[in-house]
Amino acid sequence: MKLYSGPYKSKVEDIQILAPYPVNTTDTTVSETGAITVNHVLGMNPGHQSHFSSLSTPNFRRLVRDGWVIQCPYSKTEVEWEYTPGQYTDQTYFGSPVKNAYTAYTNVVRGFQTRSVFPTLSSSDGQLAIERAQNEVLTKVYAKAAAPLVDSLVDLSQIGETLRMFLTTARRLLVLIKSPGAFFRWIKTNTVDKFTTARIPGNPHGRLSELSGLWCELRFGWRPLLVSLDGLAKSLAEGDDELSRRITYRSSEDVNLTSQASNIYYSNVMGWSLPIEYKTTLKVAASVRGGILLEQSRTLLAKAGFEWENVPFAAWDLVPFSFILDRFLTIGNYLRSLRPVPDAAFGGAWVVTRYTKRTQYDCIRTPGSFSSGSGASFKAWTRTSVPDRVTCIERGVVRTIHRHPPAMPTLKWDWSQLTDLYNAIDGIMLLIQVAPKTVRR
Repeated sequence: MKLYSGPYKSKVEDIQILAPYPVNTTDTTVSETGAITVNHVLGMNPGHQSHFSSLSTPNFRRLVRDGWVIQCPYSKTEVEWEYTPGQYTDQTYFGSPVKNAYTAYTNVVRGFQTRSVFPTLSSSDGQLAIERAQNEVLTKVYAKAAAPLVDSLVDLSQIGETLRMFLTTARRLLVLIKSPGAFFRWIKTNTVDKFTTARIPGNPHGRLSELSGLWCELRFGWRPLLVSLDGLAKSLAEGDDELSRRITYRSSEDVNLTSQASNIYYSNVMGWSLPIEYKTTLKVAASVRGGILLEQSRTLLAKAGFEWENVPFAAWDLVPFSFILDRFLTIGNYLRSLRPVPDAAFGGAWVVTRYTKRTQYDCIRTPGSFSSGSGASFKAWTRTSVPDRVTCIERGVVRTIHRHPPAMPTLKWDWSQLTDLYNAIDGIMLLIQVAPKTVRR
């Protein structure tokens, strides 16, 4: 496979799609005598900008016809601003007879006019999560490219446990065959009583740990075994590859993060005060997709996993609870990704990230009404308000080209996946399995 490495021409474009324009607040004050005063608080909408950066290949069509594989980095970002103006009015009353004055604030957009009062949220956390997702995707595509159809070394190392799993299942089936009503009695008595027992066919005095053992057996025993049998069947059906094939391996991760912060200030009028909240919200959503192009020709033994390069992964699988650590660090995939790819078979690896960052500035003024005194000492203040909002939207597509996997195992970007249904049940069942052993020790 011929992977093109240059020369290239750089192409960069910065486009001002919508020019900046003023967004000013108008403050209109009418005194008790009817005098009108108008002030303006200046603000500016930054407009809408676009940035494009890539590489172009001279004689691209001719090179493609000659069989060259061409991959170029690419970056495009757009930044635009949306806003919803707010307004509020302060009415004041005093004396006897009652005199009235008011100030009306219109076209209020604090995100443009006084953005410094809003808290600042760093986008570094979202960027770090995206970078970790990119490294995780890149590690997985290299691992997929190196993985056999079936991990025979792993399966052979667990042959004793596999045989015991078959024997245990056979004993359960014999109990059900000998006593046709055993299954229905099991359903009827399969409850957790004050001794935390769960009755299982063939073991009427079983404990709850044996029920969790059934779950672990299905999830970590039968499920991988069926996957291995399917891979073995494919390997035997395909046999040795007579011709090399171009294959693309892919992987993906989706990132969603939200952070928020608020500043509270107070507006004081005639001795009373009402809060004003300046809230900043940052939302990051990204779709990370990666792939690797290879030209492969594998033997039956390679597809079945009988190669020295698979020994490190098989050894890692023998480490107790290594699969749990793999949910935090990509160690298993990392060990597989270290397998070198011959230059003649390598067509490049890439990661494409599509992301949207929304930074939202909300100004929320609490309405209210106060009054005190009577006669000449009477005074009152009433505020009515409509909140305002500014949103900065950054959209981008970035494609990066890679010649090798990450240098170190990657810390997974999203640990909240550990709280999903499957992972939560797995964790509970595994803890039940480990707890009795720890207590006995």
